[in-house]
Amino acid sequence: MTEKELLEKITKVTIEIKENKPDVYRNLQENPIAMPNDPNPDVNKKELEEYLKTLEGLRDN
Repeated sequence: MTEKELLEKITKVTIEIKENKPDVYRNLQENPIAMPNDPNPDVNKKELEEYLKTLEGLRDN
C-alpha cells in the first residue's frame, strides 16, 4: 500500500470511528499519542501502517 493509500484508509477509519464510536473519537482528540509536536513531522510508511492498525483495533473493539 502506498503512503497516499494509507492516509486515505486512515481517514476512512477515523471517520468510521467518529460516526460509530464518538467516545473513542473524543479520546483520540484528547490523547494525540500519534501526533508529534513538530509542525513538519517526518512520518514514514511503517509508522502510518502501525497507526492504521491501532485505529482499526479501536474501531473493531
